[in-house]
Amino acid sequence: MNYIDELCTCYDMYSEDCTTIVGGDCNIDLTSISTSGKLTCFSNFLNDRNLCPAPLLQGRVGPKYTFRSKDLTKRSLLDYICVPEYLSNDIFTLEVKSNCPYEVSDHYPVFVQLNIDLLSRTSNAYNINKKTLKWSNADDFELKMYQTEIDKLLNFETNSDNLSKGDVDRFSSLLINALHMAANSCIPVGTFRPYLKPYWKNQNLNNCHFEQRNARRKWINNNKTRETTDLSYIEYKNKKREFRKRKRIAEKLWQEEKFEDIKLAAEMDIGEFYQRVRRMRKSGPSTTKLSYNGTEATNDSSICELWGEYFRDLYSEQPTECFNETFSMKLRQKCKHTLKIVIKHLFQNLKKKLH
Repeated sequence: MNYIDELCTCYDMYSEDCTTIVGGDCNIDLTSISTSGKLTCFSNFLNDRNLCPAPLLQGRVGPKYTFRSKDLTKRSLLDYICVPEYLSNDIFTLEVKSNCPYEVSDHYPVFVQLNIDLLSRTSNAYNINKKTLKWSNADDFELKMYQTEIDKLLNFETNSDNLSKGDVDRFSSLLINALHMAANSCIPVGTFRPYLKPYWKNQNLNNCHFEQRNARRKWINNNKTRETTDLSYIEYKNKKREFRKRKRIAEKLWQEEKFEDIKLAAEMDIGEFYQRVRRMRKSGPSTTKLSYNGTEATNDSSICELWGEYFRDLYSEQPTECFNETFSMKLRQKCKHTLKIVIKHLFQNLKKKLH
């Protein structure tokens, strides 16, 4: 099983910064009803890292096997292209090619076509990554540069007369690529880290998150009003409450599932048990540099001091434009009123007990 451990190590190393796709002849049939140590280890590798083996996804064209013997008496699915789960919906062509002669290979090739954006920042133009644009972090200068970049990329004229369907598709592609290139070169980005939330594998949770974000967007567009009669505020609070509830349930179910796997492995196979424990206790990469408030720390002691300064500032009252003083005063008054009522009742109950 050493190669499975090496595969886990390599995938964890490369998936930290890049979208990583694993493919090849795995010599394991995931559709087999019989169990083996190798099948269990490979299945755990896929599940722990939220990977989808492409030939098992819906929409596959071609035979249900990739290996066959010369007389076709033995058939099995041994070849896989494993893509991250968040890319599985972007597969628009999935085929097991059955036109490969046996004299060339006893395995059929697996063909997967992904519809994903290859455009990254302009310094690394064709790197597949998991960078997400942070529009809320963009300042006025970056937004102005974004508009300027679009003006430069779309600085051409078109004749709208006698346009063919091909011309429309071509101009549409130019427009989309220009928007992507301008955004990737000017707008700040953040890294999507799926390993931080491994329980996030539920489509219902994705839908709830999408609805909550939409409700929040409507509330922000309505000047962030906090009136209890405002429909946008009520909808946002309800969607947020529902999303958090489903998130807690998904996290709890994932933990229970992992604990049950460990318990079963401890009872059935002590080697698999220790492999699972080692994978779960594996810590993420430690940072060697930390920047905050114009200060940069590069060694352990200065990083700890800078973290301390960050948390001191975080828990200290700081003047901010987003602070709602009116809402704060209402909360303070309600808290004082509630405290007076509670103290009054406590004294009344105490007097009754004394008498």
